[in-house]
Amino acid sequence: QWKHYDYESSISAAITVTGSALLAFFLWLLFGRDPRPGVIVPRWEPPGGISPGRVNYIASRNFGSGYWPAFSATVIDLAVKGKVVLEDLSDGLTVRKLFDKEDSHLSTEQATVMRMLPPASASFRFDSGNANRTRELGEAFCNTVVTDIGHKLYRPRNWIWISFGLLMLL
Repeated sequence: QWKHYDYESSISAAITVTGSALLAFFLWLLFGRDPRPGVIVPRWEPPGGISPGRVNYIASRNFGSGYWPAFSATVIDLAVKGKVVLEDLSDGLTVRKLFDKEDSHLSTEQATVMRMLPPASASFRFDSGNANRTRELGEAFCNTVVTDIGHKLYRPRNWIWISFGLLMLL
């Protein structure tokens, strides 16, 4: 009758260790598995259908180092695709749209950049005189990428840690 009181702490420790091991095993099954073994081949071009801005965001898992490198890559990609012309590269950067018509083949962030650039008859210069407009353009680009893929790919998994904490508390 009183025997279980003598082993109360040992039973509690055994249950805690067993529960922790089961939880760790369950989390390993969900998130800890390694990819299939095989030859790893580096890819030197972005995967099909992914713009340079998205590749930068996916590779860094956010824009932790800033979104300007991704923005620059997007503008250069637009120039490669023949949508904009980069002018006056020695003294700064001026971007001019070639067409005002929207292109449905562009990614959403590229379409956002094209939409925010002035009409094809005018050009946009990246310099201190256009600092506010440049910041607006960069933030619109960043928000588009984050909204488009950030919340889909990098959802916070707080429920795991809350569940783990509650189980440990029990």
